[in-house]
Amino acid sequence: MDELRRVKLRLSRALRKAFEAHGEILMRAFATLQPKTYQAPVGGPWWRRAQGAPGQPQRIIVAADLLNLVSQTTAETSALFLGSIDGAVQQAMRIGGKAAIASVGLPLTFTLAHPQAVQYLDRCADELLEQINSIMCERIVESLKRPGARHIDRDLRRLYWDMALNRSRHIAATIVADAHQAGSAIVIRDLQDAGIRVAQCGGSVSSVGSCS
Repeated sequence: MDELRRVKLRLSRALRKAFEAHGEILMRAFATLQPKTYQAPVGGPWWRRAQGAPGQPQRIIVAADLLNLVSQTTAETSALFLGSIDGAVQQAMRIGGKAAIASVGLPLTFTLAHPQAVQYLDRCADELLEQINSIMCERIVESLKRPGARHIDRDLRRLYWDMALNRSRHIAATIVADAHQAGSAIVIRDLQDAGIRVAQCGGSVSSVGSCS
């Protein structure tokens, strides 16, 4: 197994644990969530816990109730996500930078202290966590379109099962590939800025300036 694949596998496993922890905390909070009284419109929302006359106050759960729990849970588990993502991004960037250097055969070095690498790392993990949280919120809002708390509970459990077992692998693959490419791109830009002609042929890098 090559080094980049190992990074991807470790991140996938770490994200799975993070999603499982996120799900456990949110499901415990959901079990104690009390529906509030809202003035429901005629027809009412589909996710009401109790049925009543149209236009009358209803004891229901709306999206805002559950999304508040999601935000709180994300804050509690952010260290699990950020730590695993940041570590994987650093490793993948190093691999990408070293691979680009090895391809051109020049006595160069690449470190994460490079200004562009620092900039990438500073924003990467936080942005990715925001994207993950956004996906979770969208999926949870979808779960509220089914009536009854039992359906919400079941849909939430399905959501977290999918995020832990399936989406975590896709997210890990995307994060690692993007970071690897970012490390390689930094080296290529430095070479070009130094006046060295660089050609990329089928994913490899060459300083000869043409594909042969």
